[in-house]
Amino acid sequence: MKREHKLKIMAFLLSVTLWYFVVWGKPVERTFEVPIQVKGALNQQYIWEINPSTVTLKLTANRNDLRKLNKQSIQIDLNLSNYPPGIHQVRIPIEKLNLPENVKIKEVTPYYVSLVIRKVSIKKIPVKVIFKEGPPSSNFKIIINPGSVNIKGFWDDLQAIEFVQTEEVDFFELKKLRVLNVKVLRPDKVLEVQPEQVKIIYLSR
Repeated sequence: MKREHKLKIMAFLLSVTLWYFVVWGKPVERTFEVPIQVKGALNQQYIWEINPSTVTLKLTANRNDLRKLNKQSIQIDLNLSNYPPGIHQVRIPIEKLNLPENVKIKEVTPYYVSLVIRKVSIKKIPVKVIFKEGPPSSNFKIIINPGSVNIKGFWDDLQAIEFVQTEEVDFFELKKLRVLNVKVLRPDKVLEVQPEQVKIIYLSR
């Protein structure tokens, strides 16, 4: 009986060991969403855009190795200093991924991303005050300080813009206070307006 009992225990241990190697040693797959990290600073006159900005990696390894894998250690770096202004199709540099030796890449989606680098232009244009309601008479004068602002964006988008508007101004409040600081509205496709506020001064004729 003792011998049979020992044999049963040994058989059980052997089956557990085999199960462990089959389950934990068998390669499995796992998918990771990895953001593209940008390196190599561009001149402030340029703006870049990457589409898509993340890459899907399908990795294969045994369960234990994948469980130990730190997602934060998986990085895809793109050096912008290697590319001139324009539109580029850039291959994902999977050979530079810092992965453990026993973790393999099965699939990369997408394999190429679109990189757009465009030059930013600056245009100086006048500011136009917008009143909530039309002034009751024209017997007044206003001074806008500064009277013009700089808008920043891509030149193709800036060419047609002749002026910028303020947020709506209450004429009677302006007449009462004499001076108001108001926000300048940023037109569509304009990246930046400087300064963002102007001072409106009310003067009686």
